[in-house]
Amino acid sequence: AAPLPGTLPHPVPVTTTAPAGAPDSATGRTRTAVQDIARALPLTVTDPNGQTATEAYDALGRLIAVWPAGRTTAQNASQ
Repeated sequence: AAPLPGTLPHPVPVTTTAPAGAPDSATGRTRTAVQDIARALPLTVTDPNGQTATEAYDALGRLIAVWPAGRTTAQNASQ
């Protein structure tokens, strides 16, 4: 698959969990972000409910478009 507009072709998945002491730390719920390794910017973010949002950046790393969960990149982005 082609990379999203404004991204590099080598994304890396990063998974985080709630820190110890947080209200939902015992649930084991995770948030996963696929990041552009060159700029450490999230390309997609999947929340604990499995909903994925997608983000695109310009050549300077500025956020230019967001596709909320449930919207594909073929649809209009929220700008």
